[in-house]
Amino acid sequence: MTTAPGWVKAHPAEATSEREVMASHDPASLALALDAAVLDRGDVRPLLDRIKMPVEVVSGESDQATPPELGQEIAVSVGRGRHTIVDGAAHHVPTEQPDAIAALLRDD
Repeated sequence: MTTAPGWVKAHPAEATSEREVMASHDPASLALALDAAVLDRGDVRPLLDRIKMPVEVVSGESDQATPPELGQEIAVSVGRGRHTIVDGAAHHVPTEQPDAIAALLRDD
């Protein structure tokens, strides 16, 4: 699990729950999903300008898998994109900073 520094220590119950969910997945299915997400993922950036609806791109400030710079690039490539960087989060922003996600959904 890629989380912001200190998140696991600060949220042991949530971290345990996340690990249990990951461990409950069928290993073969999980391997296929990881391959699709990481190894076999094509570059969709040339297609982003086709999106005509508003898009909120959310990046965790410490995300090493999908860094904030890539989130900004995606937001700019989408005609109506907006990019938000969430402090205190890495790749699992909804888990690490649920209040920030709720505020974005409410458009606070």
